[in-house]
Amino acid sequence: MTFAQLKTAALAATSNVELFRIAKASNDKLLANVAKAKLLSYMPGRAVEAGHYFENVIPGWSQTNNEIHALLKAKMATLTAEQVVEIIKEAA
Repeated sequence: MTFAQLKTAALAATSNVELFRIAKASNDKLLANVAKAKLLSYMPGRAVEAGHYFENVIPGWSQTNNEIHALLKAKMATLTAEQVVEIIKEAA
């Protein structure tokens, strides 16, 4: 899924467990893409491409990831610690 698709799915999530899974998928995708851009930066002749990702692409992905996590935070804010733990366990 793209970050836009993940955001759409997060907005349409019908349960806290589903929203948690989407937020985790978004975060995992962002971290993987940052790692790929870092790898590009170490490859001969790919520094410009890596720079493009770090300067132009990753900030947008990061913003979308932050918006998804803000949705999750808003949903979790009213729950007890025990309820949050149950959601995390169920999502795993």
